[in-house]
Amino acid sequence: MNPSSQANAGFQRAATKFKQSIPKTLWDQFACDSNSLSSLNVEIKAIQKSHGEKGSLRNMARLGKFIEAMTQFGKVIEVFVNASEFVCFVWGPMKFLLGVAKTHLDTFDKLLNAYDQIGSAIPGHLLYKDMFREHQNLKVILEDYYSDVLQFHEEALKVFGRSKWRDLFHATWKTFDSRFGPILQSLQSRRELLESEKLSASLDHIHIIRQRIDDLYQDQIRAVDDKGREKHRSRMTLIKEKLRAPEYYLDQEVAAGKREGLNTGRWVFEESQYTSWSDHTVSAHSILYLNGIPGAGKTTLVSSIISRLLEVQSSKPSLPHSVAYFYFKHGNSEKNNHDSFLRAVLTQLISQDTATSQGFFEKLSSQADVNIRSRESLQTLTKSALEEYRVSFLVLDGLDECDREQANVTVKWLLSLLGDDRYVDKTSLRILFSGQRDGLLDVLLRPYPAICLESSEHTADIERYCLQYVPKLRKKFPMTKELETEILSLVTTRAQGMFLYARVVLEYLLRQVSIAKLKKTIKPDVFPAKLESAYERIAASIYESEHESERETAQKIIALVVTAKRDLKWREIQSFFCIDSSNGTIDPDERLQVKAKDLCGSLVDVHPINSQASEHEHAVRIVHDTARRYLIHKKIVDDALENARILSFCMEYLTSGPFSRINRSHTVAAHARRAYYSLQDYAVAHWYDHATELAAIRLYDSEDGLEMREESKRAASLLSRFLVDYGSSVDGSGEGDYSVSLQEILDKIPKDERDRTSFLNVEQRTIWIRQEIENLQDLADDEKQILAELHGSNVGYKCHKSWCLLFANGFDKSDERESHMNRHERPFLCPFDGCFGSIVGFESQVTMDQHHRKNHTDAPPVMLQFPTPKQTRSSLDLFRAASRGDIDEVTQLLDDGHNINGTKATQVQTPLWISAKNGRYEVCKLLIERGARLTPSKRGVGAPHILPLVMASEGGHVNTVHLLLKAHEKNNTLAFSRIFVLLKIAIRMKHLELLELLLSFCQSKSDIFVQKRAVLREACGCAQVSMVKLLLQNGFQSEADYSCIEICLHKMKYEPEVSDWAVQILEALLSTGQPKIIEKDWISWLILEGHQATVFMVLSYPKTRLKRFYLKELLDLATEKASANLVDLLNNLLAEATAADENDFYQDFIRNYAPLVGHDT
Repeated sequence: MNPSSQANAGFQRAATKFKQSIPKTLWDQFACDSNSLSSLNVEIKAIQKSHGEKGSLRNMARLGKFIEAMTQFGKVIEVFVNASEFVCFVWGPMKFLLGVAKTHLDTFDKLLNAYDQIGSAIPGHLLYKDMFREHQNLKVILEDYYSDVLQFHEEALKVFGRSKWRDLFHATWKTFDSRFGPILQSLQSRRELLESEKLSASLDHIHIIRQRIDDLYQDQIRAVDDKGREKHRSRMTLIKEKLRAPEYYLDQEVAAGKREGLNTGRWVFEESQYTSWSDHTVSAHSILYLNGIPGAGKTTLVSSIISRLLEVQSSKPSLPHSVAYFYFKHGNSEKNNHDSFLRAVLTQLISQDTATSQGFFEKLSSQADVNIRSRESLQTLTKSALEEYRVSFLVLDGLDECDREQANVTVKWLLSLLGDDRYVDKTSLRILFSGQRDGLLDVLLRPYPAICLESSEHTADIERYCLQYVPKLRKKFPMTKELETEILSLVTTRAQGMFLYARVVLEYLLRQVSIAKLKKTIKPDVFPAKLESAYERIAASIYESEHESERETAQKIIALVVTAKRDLKWREIQSFFCIDSSNGTIDPDERLQVKAKDLCGSLVDVHPINSQASEHEHAVRIVHDTARRYLIHKKIVDDALENARILSFCMEYLTSGPFSRINRSHTVAAHARRAYYSLQDYAVAHWYDHATELAAIRLYDSEDGLEMREESKRAASLLSRFLVDYGSSVDGSGEGDYSVSLQEILDKIPKDERDRTSFLNVEQRTIWIRQEIENLQDLADDEKQILAELHGSNVGYKCHKSWCLLFANGFDKSDERESHMNRHERPFLCPFDGCFGSIVGFESQVTMDQHHRKNHTDAPPVMLQFPTPKQTRSSLDLFRAASRGDIDEVTQLLDDGHNINGTKATQVQTPLWISAKNGRYEVCKLLIERGARLTPSKRGVGAPHILPLVMASEGGHVNTVHLLLKAHEKNNTLAFSRIFVLLKIAIRMKHLELLELLLSFCQSKSDIFVQKRAVLREACGCAQVSMVKLLLQNGFQSEADYSCIEICLHKMKYEPEVSDWAVQILEALLSTGQPKIIEKDWISWLILEGHQATVFMVLSYPKTRLKRFYLKELLDLATEKASANLVDLLNNLLAEATAADENDFYQDFIRNYAPLVGHDT
């Protein structure tokens, strides 16, 4: 290396790193000759003149220290390098940043302050010029300074270099501010090194000191990044819950798992159309259309492209680009429409950048879920998210699998973005569409480049795949080379560009049981000529098998996989074989000992989900949509009949004995140990989907009309029973055509999932059973195995809302589930970090907006006050000033020596006490900072009221209460029993925001003891629905007992004006699954007064355990009131109670008397 290059090396490394972090257009702009100190001064004067004309001059002198420091820096480094090559990346970015921020004064001030702090941290280098010239090995210190300054500009450009920096400034500046601290610390440390006598030390010693500075900087940045990632994860949890995106990542996982061999599909990366489309350096938009016949392998190839894009994204974080994808799926309502695509893509775009997630968190946390998920909102948000990246890759597969109208909407909307002015010179959109030429896609995408899977490269790929598969055949069969060649020739020739054909046929050949069978299969008159022929051969081998048991089992598996409303896991399919819904029993010995793939051959695929190692958690899918269509078209699977059968099963299952409301805990636990509830998640979430599909089917849609009619009538009857059993007052009776009566029933049930949940008490029973499952202990080894193979190895803490994506998956910890459930009930979160509203949330946007206006708006301007003549002041003046909130007067009086803890009247009224009582936040803050006591030194009468905290609470001064709570926490001066007093004050005042604050404080302190039951009863007695729900969502649910129920019913009877609120509170209490109801008196009153819906709710509650003679009395009352549905419900309850009593009697006999007569217990 020549001396000149060696001198440049350190500066060049810093400049190169900076170059890689910014867009090429900016780099070129900074590198041009015009970016000199003189051009910067011209820009500064122009900005100052503009501000002066508008009457908004800023203190631009704050730039002076930085400019002077870097001017001297440039003169010093001239000893080693051509300074102009490097200082342009100081002056250029500075000029750019000031020019961008100049019109937003608050932002501009922040930037000026940052430059001022950096300038103060950099010494005047000219003082050390001779030293650097004499000891050139010390130039590394200058390189360090240069690197730090460029790092500052890199971070600043992440804020101001965004196309929508104004909208996201609040979010991005927080990130910048947290990373600015370590940079400033590094500069200050380098200054200390330069100004100390340590420069006389050896070069090795200096290197050690520099390394310490660098290590400290890296440690600080790692801590900042770790904290940022944790906040990002927390924000994304809420955003995902708001958007409810379909599980797009599972489709990528499954598609990637289908790729056989390392080399298949790699040819596409060499295609010129692909390389142009994927080039990051090109700023123009680009479209690519990947097309081919059904089964050609488009989805598998798309998964390779997505994997490649994601690899580049993770390996080159300096390239700020996004990768988002979506697989459309036929027949899947969550994956076959434009809105689902938008929700999935938007989730991905937000998740790939921490600043973007902060900005969108602030937008979404304060909006209703239903508003966010409207098409107009989703499109607007997605457009906005795309602006955050310089290059955005969007990959869409299977557009031919969704409804043509939906595909048309999606493609046209995406193409319309290409002409959107917002992306000009800012964002490059790269969109890949994948689908067959169906008369829609090929027409819309005709003007754009395309890759067709009918090329010689694709054919060669199929040949490679077949060659890689042959060893599997050779391992099973003693084949000759000639036989191998013949098989390869047959498969590759007849595949005709269809990867699916090759895979299905090769798997079919592998299933042969002898070499003779194999040879027979490849004869010209037997070997499948096309894909449909292959399906026909495979179906025949399954449905015409001489082994009846395997045949029937395979038929049932295929029918379930084709008809289910979501992917079924292998353990769920096993459960369908083990559970007898008609008798309410389960036989774990019915678990299949043969795998799905062995039974169903090439018609199904088995996929690991979420990297689940256990095969019981693997998803079983039909091999391809062409196979599904073939099976239904050929009536091999009667989807209408199978849909009716699944509905019948769900209805019968959910009303079977183990789900009975009168079951005791030990009974539920006994059923749970044998995994009877393993299909509860599917049945609860999808019974309505099967019912609506059945209601839309006419009998002539099925050839087997008689069987279909009978099964459909049975399903409709079981649905009626289910509605009664789960607390609905819908009349399920109907005559004539089953579909008419079924549709009439469904018309009376809310279509919206949330409304339907309120209409029925399915959620209550789900919670009750899940609580028993979560509490299972002391499981025997065989019980653990049964649960793992049928219910799942990780039961987890699942969400109770059947429409939620986490209903069937859940959380590792119960408190995570509680936080999640709280967001369902109180979905509007305050976006300000540290605010109690960001923890507990709000029920409505109105209340959240009120909170925001009250707590997070700028304080009103301080009115000018004329000075008053000085006069002799007494101690009372301090109390008067504190009372009226005169911060200047209080400050002056304290400076004059007045006693900050002086008292008057009852010996408990201090200046802090009186300012807290009047909500004087700023005065309270000043007094606390000056050392005011939070608890008076003398105890007076009415102990709670001696606390300023209690006085602020009684005044409803939330901000002041928050301030005092923090002060007590810091000084450890709050007796936690006082929290009980404060909670009751908030409830009696009906001050929801104050209650929210207090609960958020309780959540942060695990050692707080509160008389929770008394607080909950207080809220019930005040008929405060929101407060009761808030308490139940924040750790009070275990305190809901029968006394709370009685309070609600008492309100209904004696205060009818609050009856509606009392019913809502009653419903919330029952939803906890905690109260036990064994008395009938209040229920009798409800029947007599005609509160039928409330009666249904109480009687359907799982822990309502009335004795038989009570039920008979209630039955007589219901009969007198001519309430047919209620009579049916009570008859059912009476029959269940009778059976339960007889069973208990039998068990007591076995336990107590059988041993006496020598029987084996």
